[in-house]
Amino acid sequence: MEKIKFISAVIIFLFMGLLITSCEDASENANNLMYGDEKSELAIKINNTIERIDAKIDELKKRLDKATEETAEKINDQVDKLKERREELRADLKDLKDESDDTWEKFKSDIEQAIDDTEAWINDIDIDFNNDNESINKK
Repeated sequence: MEKIKFISAVIIFLFMGLLITSCEDASENANNLMYGDEKSELAIKINNTIERIDAKIDELKKRLDKATEETAEKINDQVDKLKERREELRADLKDLKDESDDTWEKFKSDIEQAIDDTEAWINDIDIDFNNDNESINKK
């Protein structure tokens, strides 16, 4: 009789463990269903911004051959900053899938602001060549 009680208790604990695990999985699946489309859209925006950064870096590097030493230094500085921003966005992209319900809206807002800032910054990088007096300006 004691063995039956013990075995019953073990079975009940195992069942409860499975039930709790199932609830956690269901909660995670609900989170993915609730924010899955938004996460996919944000991932696309992040990837598009990373591609724009890469294109701007390539454009700037092509200008180095004809740049004066001073301008080359400014170009390299911009390239380094763009690379840093690209790595930050790549890290955000990795964090995107693990973001929870509680922090999703703030995370999304922060990333969208970073994307907007990056896009504006890329647009503001202006390289102007005038008779070997090249300049680069970041507004």
